[in-house]
Amino acid sequence: MSSESKQEQWFSQLQTLFTIGEALRKEFRAKAKEDLRLIIMLGYLHKVQNTLGAILLLAKFDLWDQVLILVRTIFELRVTFDFFFDMYKEDPENAVRRVCDAMLLQHLKQLESTDFFSRVPIELRRASLSRLSTVEQDRATWERLKQDIESRYSAEEFRAIRKYGFTMMSVEARCKRLGHEEVYNIVYRAFSQNVHAIDFKDLVGGELVDESWMNEYTQSRNVAALDIADASARMVIGFLDAALGGLFDRELSVLGAMGERLRNT
Repeated sequence: MSSESKQEQWFSQLQTLFTIGEALRKEFRAKAKEDLRLIIMLGYLHKVQNTLGAILLLAKFDLWDQVLILVRTIFELRVTFDFFFDMYKEDPENAVRRVCDAMLLQHLKQLESTDFFSRVPIELRRASLSRLSTVEQDRATWERLKQDIESRYSAEEFRAIRKYGFTMMSVEARCKRLGHEEVYNIVYRAFSQNVHAIDFKDLVGGELVDESWMNEYTQSRNVAALDIADASARMVIGFLDAALGGLFDRELSVLGAMGERLRNT
């Protein structure tokens, strides 16, 4: 099978997965009203669906430089979700509390970086999550909250959760722990140029080398990117579907088998 044909089939596979994810998102919204556990899971589902939708849109218009950036995003999401799910299976209450603590500390870092929005226009202050009437009141309230969170962790753990979030470790360390090193090296080594700089090879390579070689290279790269996006999104959606009782288990199993055949063709 040619790389071009594979690219088209992976794109079709992702479209089907996105449709399943949208149906699952509707189910989660109906059930997650006051259940913090399901609300956190819905947050992951929102992120995976929004990112997958953007990948499909960009790929449709051949904006592959931007697709590679979002493939890195969706892979990191999968790794972080895997970490959360492992924690959740071991101790659901602790997993939910750690995620909430990390979320609040992240927002506190945003507030501190702008001196609690005192250095930004009033319109942005009104848009912040902090609803108290003065900067001083906000600062005092968040300081008490920070101290409360800090009391639940050792000094080393607290530094780690502030720096890395609830996983308390870097993305690379998460990948090593969870067995995702090979994909990490593709996404963070081969694709990172598209995130942090201009990848001249990808953007103007056709002007420098044989055009047919460049076309084959880009199609092979695109196939790898869509493969990683599929595996990452499908694992997150699959776990979330299982949390609701496997509403789409059959459809996801079919997609998984199709993905394996594509991968091994």
